[in-house]
Amino acid sequence: MGLPPKKLNAHLTLREKERILTLKDEGHGPSAIWHKTKIPRSIISSFLNRYAKTDNSTLIRKPGSGAKKKLLARAERALVHITVNDPRMTLKALSTPSKSGKQLNHYTVAKILKRHNKAKRRSCKKPYLTIRHKKLRRVHSRFELKIKRNPRKVIWSDKVTFKIGEDLINFWITRGPGRDEEYAKKNLKPSFKSGRVTVGAWGCFCGDELGALYILPPGENMNAKWYKQVL
Repeated sequence: MGLPPKKLNAHLTLREKERILTLKDEGHGPSAIWHKTKIPRSIISSFLNRYAKTDNSTLIRKPGSGAKKKLLARAERALVHITVNDPRMTLKALSTPSKSGKQLNHYTVAKILKRHNKAKRRSCKKPYLTIRHKKLRRVHSRFELKIKRNPRKVIWSDKVTFKIGEDLINFWITRGPGRDEEYAKKNLKPSFKSGRVTVGAWGCFCGDELGALYILPPGENMNAKWYKQVL
């Protein structure tokens, strides 16, 4: 019957270290300690030699320096800069030498971006808004704040549409956390109303009172004609 395979890079537990030192203080050598603890003699000898040289006051293993970084700080900043300018670029494309100067694994690229608070996330889908649309919305919001309208005394109505033939394909972008980056223009997937059929529904409420819910025929939207029929 052969011996069990030797463990590579085996680390002693705190209890095993204390047991070895106790037996050494009692006058036992590495061979005797091996017979009593069943710990390989080479590991015992290595630990005793290392302990005698360092003269540690604690037996707790200190963390190592870790693996050497793949990129220098300048190359990491260049990689992050490219990612910020083109958030839709895939990790495979970012791993090429033209981006950081070295050929990297895409998992390594993800770890580097994570250190800089960047990660792959799904793009947020929002209607396409021009600068004019945004200005009009801002004017309307400021007007509502100025008049201090009581929202519980207003009849609120809204419509919702179920889209058939909508483009549901999504893509991943690289960005940091927070709503500022989530809703940045370059990180959004604009949605358009062409190439699909909509089935609409309309409802209203005021305070705690609910109004009726209307389902419109396929392809019809809530316009002036349907408002007259509903009201």
